Amino acid sequence: MPTSEQLSILSRLFAGCVRLDYLPPMMVFRFKVLPAKPWPLTVARIPAFFTTDGEHHPIDFGEMGHSKDVIKILVEGPSGWRSIESLAEELIARGFDVARVEWFGVRFLVHVRGLMPAQFRSKVPMRVGELGLGFVFETVDRNPHALQLKMPTEIDIDDTDYKKVMRPGVLLMSGPNEQGLTLSTTSGVCVNAPNGDKLMTCAGHGFPATSDLVYHPTNAPGHQVGSVVWKSAVSDLALVKLSDTITYSQETFSPALGEAIVLRGIKGLGKMNLFDTVNLNTPYNGHVCGSFMGATVDPLIADGELRFARGKMTYFGNGNERLRDGCCGAVIWDDDLDVISSFQFVDDKNMTYSTVLEELTVLGYTLSGIQPIGSFRDDDV
Repeated sequence: MPTSEQLSILSRLFAGCVRLDYLPPMMVFRFKVLPAKPWPLTVARIPAFFTTDGEHHPIDFGEMGHSKDVIKILVEGPSGWRSIESLAEELIARGFDVARVEWFGVRFLVHVRGLMPAQFRSKVPMRVGELGLGFVFETVDRNPHALQLKMPTEIDIDDTDYKKVMRPGVLLMSGPNEQGLTLSTTSGVCVNAPNGDKLMTCAGHGFPATSDLVYHPTNAPGHQVGSVVWKSAVSDLALVKLSDTITYSQETFSPALGEAIVLRGIKGLGKMNLFDTVNLNTPYNGHVCGSFMGATVDPLIADGELRFARGKMTYFGNGNERLRDGCCGAVIWDDDLDVISSFQFVDDKNMTYSTVLEELTVLGYTLSGIQPIGSFRDDDV
């Protein structure tokens, strides 16, 4: 945690900064007049947020309890899935209808369905071990959603002949849903199935139950690129079998004047550090850089038992254009060119929530064309 002296020094880096607050895990620079863009994504390796609002918090701290009770969770290191899932299980056992638990490295934020119960503050502590604990009570789930068909922007022109080659970051279009509307999402990566089939990842919620057909919208109607052959019962992951005439490249759209980017593996949570630089490239927003902010688990009942949909949080804000919902399904990767997750949705504070691909690797899938060295291992689960 930065000292008051360090914060004072950092605030002087930007002319016009009237106050600098460290609100874990972000530093909030407050101005009377915002400086000219571009703004830095991080300062001293901590995610930065610029605002003219004297009280705005970029990340909700939630309601905190005051009980002296102790919540015990399974601790397996600084970044383990079971620690987060264990907290969700404990809170469910205490009667909370938990929708999501978010881990920001220094604190937990729990999203609970329904209104705040009476005597809430006397029932839960304000910390779990050394980590803060906050609660957000919601009456509506924050569900992922796809947009109706939109064509690419001029930021990153989608000009490949997709009758022959697909790649990460290509527009996809569903068949019509029950209202007769099509939904637009973005392609993920190609994976090898245990039986040798090559399949493409995508966002399951972008393809309604009324149709499993997948199109590329520039060539629609009439140009089908594949069909959805599998949807996860736990997460938002889905897999597409491409048409026989289409091949797949792991090379993403290159940034302007940049080298080609070829994704090489899938990285689990245990191999990541908070605030690692991450990347996303879609037809809607072009190439943007962000920071890895933490992990999430969503409890749900599947096949008659309690299971967890695992996800990761990334932040692409501080002056960047808000990511659009049509980015759903696009993969997020780090500077090692390893895929860390698949974009699911973005909230009103520009925090991105994404689905991890570890569910596929546990089932025996691998990133197509990638050797085992540097890719996903069992100890990353």
